[in-house]
Amino acid sequence: MNLKTLIIVFIFAVIIFFILFIIGIANKLVFYNDRIKDKFSSMKDLIDKRVDIINSIILFLEVNCPHEDNIIKKLKDIVNSIKDVDDINELLSLVYKSRGIIDNAFNLESAYIVLSDNMEYSNLKSEIKDNDDRLVFSASTYNESVDNYNSYRNNKFVNFISIVLKFGDYNKYE
Repeated sequence: MNLKTLIIVFIFAVIIFFILFIIGIANKLVFYNDRIKDKFSSMKDLIDKRVDIINSIILFLEVNCPHEDNIIKKLKDIVNSIKDVDDINELLSLVYKSRGIIDNAFNLESAYIVLSDNMEYSNLKSEIKDNDDRLVFSASTYNESVDNYNSYRNNKFVNFISIVLKFGDYNKYE
């Protein structure tokens, strides 16, 4: 083999190594991305259950506290917003926002003494608390996956490849 042939073989070897390196990075990005989506799917089930509970709260308030139309409207708006969103980060933001509105709905018992003895009201409070607890646990595993993905993605070379391949950032759920 002459020198020219060795140089050409070396150049091809470097190119093949570089291509395999990029493919390896892309595969790891796909792995982390799929992991986040898997963790989110379990959260999505809890979010769907939350929407059902919120709908039950709305019906309860419409029957028992019909003049609390401001809270009822906010609850309906949050349910419609959750149903219309496909983006993970935006959906998680809406779920967080729903907590404050639900807290307002459950603070009505100070104004309505009859609510403190109402079993349906107590059950709805219990269901939403259970949903919150499960959502917090699910969110912790989701956040762990997001941390792993983001820390891998923030490597300078990986970040460049992730931008080229259009792998975006994920936000943690608070």
